[in-house]
Amino acid sequence: MPYIKNNHSLEELSIDDYKDIHAFATRRVGQQYADDIVQDAYLQLLHRDDKDVIREPRAFLFRVIANLSIDNWRKSKRLADAEHEKNDDFDMDTLVSHQPGPEASTSSLLEFDNFLFVLDQLPEPQRHAFILNKIEGHTHAEIAKRLGVSSKSIQRYLIDAMEHFASRLDN
Repeated sequence: MPYIKNNHSLEELSIDDYKDIHAFATRRVGQQYADDIVQDAYLQLLHRDDKDVIREPRAFLFRVIANLSIDNWRKSKRLADAEHEKNDDFDMDTLVSHQPGPEASTSSLLEFDNFLFVLDQLPEPQRHAFILNKIEGHTHAEIAKRLGVSSKSIQRYLIDAMEHFASRLDN
């Protein structure tokens, strides 16, 4: 799969982008952990050897935050389960890792790269509307106001984007 470099770079992320990313993290993990999750996401992006091929750094950060929030939830669940099991008899299931193995992790990264490639093929208005709606969770009305178009146009953009993905991604 060829990489097409996008004109969007990490340096072009604005204060508004940071605010949106932080708000997303806050919604996912709460105010107590949001700063740490955002910092970890930026560090993951900055420490990647292949960051120059990431076409949408903003979308990448949202995806990393979503993954980190799931990891955070799993960690807190494991701690709660461990505390509960400490009071019970020893259970062999506590020794089994429920984390995905290297094959699943690699497969997920390849699927994500394919998703970003297909996302990059969308026309700018549809891509922007898709990211704002599906990744950041904004409503059609909020997106319409932000992009200066009607809510009906946003609805059409999102339908076109979903049809685009359905025709290009394997199910």
